[in-house]
Amino acid sequence: MQKLMYKGLLKNDTDTLEKVGIKNGAKVMLIGSSQADIAIAKPQTGADGTKLAWDAPKQEENICKQQQHEKVLSKGVPDDATPGIKDKQVPLADTLNNFNGLYNSQGSKVRLTFKPDLQQLWVASTTSTQKSE
Repeated sequence: MQKLMYKGLLKNDTDTLEKVGIKNGAKVMLIGSSQADIAIAKPQTGADGTKLAWDAPKQEENICKQQQHEKVLSKGVPDDATPGIKDKQVPLADTLNNFNGLYNSQGSKVRLTFKPDLQQLWVASTTSTQKSE
């Protein structure tokens, strides 16, 4: 099986080159696959003739039940954590550029620092600092 591409996939395979607007010297791409490759790529059908899904259905897991999250929650609220107000968004002061009292995925205390002049975000622990742009 072959498909011809010219400024995207051609919609109608039966059109002539002139009708599609391909002129002498134009660049086209011909894509081909064997019948065996096409058969492998087609979605499988079940015993009752219905098409099976490409991927298994994803099961959503509550984030609070995930092992990494439970590890951080088990440490409790850090002493120097910034308090929040439930169900309310409170704007941060323009002068505030770092957050203390956070835990990373390993459960170590970290400080989150915004560096607007460098356009970077720093995550610093007592042993290391990670910078991301």
